[in-house]
This record gives sequence, structure tokens and C-alpha cells, in this order.
Amino acid sequence: MTSRLMTEEEAAAYLAIPRAALRRMTVGRVNVGGRWRWDRKALDADLDRKAGLVTARPPPTGSTPDDLLDQWLTDEAAHA
Repeated sequence: MTSRLMTEEEAAAYLAIPRAALRRMTVGRVNVGGRWRWDRKALDADLDRKAGLVTARPPPTGSTPDDLLDQWLTDEAAHA
């Protein structure tokens, strides 16, 4: 199973980009216990938007912790 939160090295490998390029990205970056992690779902959603695969964001499906985190990450990315 792939962890949802990835280290810098894992996220760079996942996106097939250099670690320096990943550090410049703010999408999906979450500070957990003083360490940066990258959220796989947020990275996937950002790539989907950039590729034109998503034209409108669907309404939130509920208030589970994952739904709330997804909403927060999306809002943070919009304000970055």
C-alpha cells in the first residue's frame, strides 16, 4: 500500500521530478510534526486539473477527516 503522505524523496519519485522542483511546489505540502510531507491525493488532484481532466470540483461528500483534509488542501492551494 502506498502511504498517502510521502516524504520529499518519495513525492519526487512519484511525480518523476527532481527534489529541487518539488521543494518549489506548495500544492499538497503539509507540515506534520515539524516535517514536510506531500499529500498524494492533493498532488493527483493538481495534476488532474493541470491536465484538463477536471473541469469543476465536485461538492464535498461529507465531513470525514479525509474529506476535511482534502477541502483544506484545495483551499490552501487556491490561496498559494
